[in-house]
Amino acid sequence: MDQQSAITEVTAGLRAKGLEMAPGAMAPLSKVTFSLLHDIHDHELHFLKTTLIDSIADANRERTKGAEEVNSRDVTVGMIALGKKAGSANANVFDHQVSLTEACPYCKP
Repeated sequence: MDQQSAITEVTAGLRAKGLEMAPGAMAPLSKVTFSLLHDIHDHELHFLKTTLIDSIADANRERTKGAEEVNSRDVTVGMIALGKKAGSANANVFDHQVSLTEACPYCKP
């Protein structure tokens, strides 16, 4: 997966939850080195995508208490939550913690 594909998929997932993006909302994803995630398995990629989308939606809901657009802070908070959830995930769900923490500056357990 490359950066543009990730942004497209995350944006689509958030829109499916009824959320719109503020300009520049996905900028924090530009800090992820997607090439370091090349060995991620399909089930791990699914875990990362769904967890990130849910975490961003939760961050937006917590920040706005309503239906404001997702902003870059929501995405950053979502990435931090992703790191924590991946760090505590069962190895059968996600076993590439080292790759994630190297690739994503926000995704630390």
